[in-house]
Amino acid sequence: MKSLKFTMALLVFLLVFKNDRVGADGHLRIIGGQKAKIEDHPWIVYLYETSEGYFCGGSLINADTVITAAHCFDSYPPTHIIAGNIDRNNVRDSIEIKNHKLHDYYNNKTYDYDIAILKLAKKVTFSKKIQPIQLPKQDYEVPAGTKVTTAGWGKTEVKIMYNIKV
Repeated sequence: MKSLKFTMALLVFLLVFKNDRVGADGHLRIIGGQKAKIEDHPWIVYLYETSEGYFCGGSLINADTVITAAHCFDSYPPTHIIAGNIDRNNVRDSIEIKNHKLHDYYNNKTYDYDIAILKLAKKVTFSKKIQPIQLPKQDYEVPAGTKVTTAGWGKTEVKIMYNIKV
């Protein structure tokens, strides 16, 4: 059970850093990193809500199931996913989210148990760009000092406009 909790916590940590405040304007976001190819992270999916444009990231765990953060459902619950493409505007290949289940103990004030499982309306077709994430075995413990990688849709640099008085 300890390993399962660690795996869930690690997945949420890797998916989203909602509470980290960075950037000049104080918005909640991740900034930094580099552009990636979808083949390097073929399990990542883009979750979005069609009318508001709100989005989150998730990880494909099998052909019709995605794991994500429960806080993605706080404002505008996502209605679709895009798999196998880093282009967020490529909605022609989107798949509808059939239903979702938030962790029973999820708390949207503290973000405790910030995890959700989504079922898709149809299965994705696996390819070199679409693969399920390989989760560790239940009793696996990550050694201290292990390097990890985060992947998602974020900014690779901070762009700040300054008003300069002359």
